[in-house]
Amino acid sequence: SIRKFSQKILRILKINNSYIEIYIINAKTINKMKKKFLHSNKPATVLSFENSGFPYPQTDKKPLGEIYLNRNIFGRNDWPKFLIHGILHLLGYDHRQKNDILKMENLEKKLWDKIS
Repeated sequence: SIRKFSQKILRILKINNSYIEIYIINAKTINKMKKKFLHSNKPATVLSFENSGFPYPQTDKKPLGEIYLNRNIFGRNDWPKFLIHGILHLLGYDHRQKNDILKMENLEKKLWDKIS
């Protein structure tokens, strides 16, 4: 399940006492969100938003943020790669600079190799 998979990734990354809210939404909605918040018209498979300090329900766990997955990816076997990508964004990784892209892609591959 998505929940178990995301928990496994967090354990591998040694991220303890934290949680992620994951939403599966349709293509139209995720693309509207990307346009509104990221000012991009490119189609989206995954969007991540770090915790903005908004108070979450009473829990001892730290909220890392929210991940939105395009439901269209679930017909393919690579949805876990998109979830890994989203989790790394919540942890501060990005792909703005070539060096950052390489670092993020290498970590994505290492994580994928550990779980597949």
